[in-house]
Amino acid sequence: MSCSYSLNNINICYLYHLLILFNIMILSPDVWGPHYWFTLHTIALSYPTSPNSVTKKKYYDFIQNFPLFIPVEEIGNTFSKILDKYPVTPYLDSRESFMRWMHFIHNKINIALELPSLTMEEAMSEYYKKYKPKAVESIDQYKRREKVAFIFCVLVMIMTGWFFYKE
Repeated sequence: MSCSYSLNNINICYLYHLLILFNIMILSPDVWGPHYWFTLHTIALSYPTSPNSVTKKKYYDFIQNFPLFIPVEEIGNTFSKILDKYPVTPYLDSRESFMRWMHFIHNKINIALELPSLTMEEAMSEYYKKYKPKAVESIDQYKRREKVAFIFCVLVMIMTGWFFYKE
């Protein structure tokens, strides 16, 4: 955060630097959570279709240690408990099973955080939307607006015709 110390923002900048100094910056899961999940799902999607024992061990270690890297201790502890209850080991034999396990765990965390669960298809659709080029998004938005405008025009014509027909 860059601070130009004017009278308007000196208190905010002072508080920000004080929090950093005492290492008590509050890291909101709303900010980092989606990025963590995107990374975890990317890791699952890039998992080998037929992994060897070394790969399985490395992925196992990564997943088991992952709670240590979660910025909010309570969420990290919840993640650890879920890992204890639903261990990854049986799901490391293939990419598909690892992806399904990751989706299952994501939903378990969402339930614990009182967030909505997604089906595997919905989750994959949301994941792949992130790769959609901005130009394609703009075209999709334009097409939606075009449809709304068309429907609006048709409704106006129907209402106008009805109004003149009535008289």
